[in-house]
Amino acid sequence: MSFAVVTKWSRGKHGCIDTEPHKYLSTKYLILDKLLHNDKKKFNELIKYNSYYKFHIICSTILPIKNSYLYLDRLFANINYSFLNFIKKLKNKYSKVVLIKKDPWSYKFREIRGRFPNYNEYLLNKFI
Repeated sequence: MSFAVVTKWSRGKHGCIDTEPHKYLSTKYLILDKLLHNDKKKFNELIKYNSYYKFHIICSTILPIKNSYLYLDRLFANINYSFLNFIKKLKNKYSKVVLIKKDPWSYKFREIRGRFPNYNEYLLNKFI
């Protein structure tokens, strides 16, 4: 999986000739820097570059990318949204688990039933 520092292309910041399709380009992500493999040193440099770009008023983020391509002598990327959605689901799942296991009511439930409550049971009875 590749990671890259990307930003949305804008006509004012990145330039545009009148013959270029600026409406099409404004929907694309421009690559500022790219990481191809699992290299910790390079990944730390990406984080430093990202903070440098943000300091210079370029809204940039580090995102996983599917592939990169050249269009009008600029390097653009396709964002890997399936991976981002997978990470979002995992965050939601484990935040619910942590929420349930931190609550003292859950320990009382565990003493009585021998298991932790699932999320629906927790929502129904959390006021007890």
